[in-house]
Amino acid sequence: MVLITRNFSNILLTLFTVALLVSATVSEFFQAPIISSRQLSKYQFLFSSENIDKVTNVRLKTEIGEFVVNKSDNHWILKEPRVIDANNDIITNMLESLKEIKIKRIFPKDQINLINFSLNKPLVELSLSPIKDKAKELSFGLVNPIDKSTYVTFKNENVIYHVTLYDFNFEKVNITNLIDSRIFNFNSNEIVKFNVKDRNNRDKINFELKNDQWQSKKNVLDEQKVLKYLTDLLSINSNIILDKRDEEINKDIERYMKRPLYEISTTLKNGDNITYKISSLVRSIKDVKMEERQNFLIIASNRQHPFLVSKSNYKFFYRSSKNFKSRNFKKFIY
Repeated sequence: MVLITRNFSNILLTLFTVALLVSATVSEFFQAPIISSRQLSKYQFLFSSENIDKVTNVRLKTEIGEFVVNKSDNHWILKEPRVIDANNDIITNMLESLKEIKIKRIFPKDQINLINFSLNKPLVELSLSPIKDKAKELSFGLVNPIDKSTYVTFKNENVIYHVTLYDFNFEKVNITNLIDSRIFNFNSNEIVKFNVKDRNNRDKINFELKNDQWQSKKNVLDEQKVLKYLTDLLSINSNIILDKRDEEINKDIERYMKRPLYEISTTLKNGDNITYKISSLVRSIKDVKMEERQNFLIIASNRQHPFLVSKSNYKFFYRSSKNFKSRNFKKFIY
């Protein structure tokens, strides 16, 4: 009986020792948060909306590459690795997602936690400025798909934030989706005036929104026809954006634009007036591979670079305002 008791005591002692070792190991690798959830009320969000709204420079680094965008006159410009108009929607979605990140817990920033949360080799590195007149540099680490959370640390802070997962695919951002390849970077419902002139300065198309009606020189136009035309026109895609130009290429462009075939003037609801110049068919441009006389150039007043566009899109400029007149059918009673 004594032997059995001793064996049982030894087993309990062994189990207790193992439990202590396991507990110490877990404690070492997964340290307790230094601030509990109840203490996080004043740290509810990682960023304030006000601070994010003031950001004018973003640097993003992922496994795909490193990209820099700057904001100028409410428009985002890609600065690295190319200088070209950026997709405003992508940048806006990126910044808006940061406003929604909530802090769950806070951990000490030590080497063990940096490794455990993959912050020693972060998935995403982001720099935002200005944030309170400074640049904020942060890194995103391990993503937990079970509770949809991740870990964040700032360069000059000694803590790691356990946060809700951002609603944006930072990891998948690439040069293609960062570039705004649209020629007309607004929607048809933003337009209040639209005019197309030929090279002899004669009106081809003239739309104006008055009292919720589309008109042309006091003639009421068919709203569906006007909106369909504008929507189709705004969907024109560019074959090539001429963002890499030398002096010789600029001379070629100037030659084609010396006397544009058409000019478009557009006024938006916010008061912006944007103009476009459309060239005749292009024979050749230095260092640009294209078929002869199969494309034309469009230069926009609100875009940095000229666009090369298929000649099939000339169809939008062959129309005239009379094609959009409203047809009123009278009923005759016999």
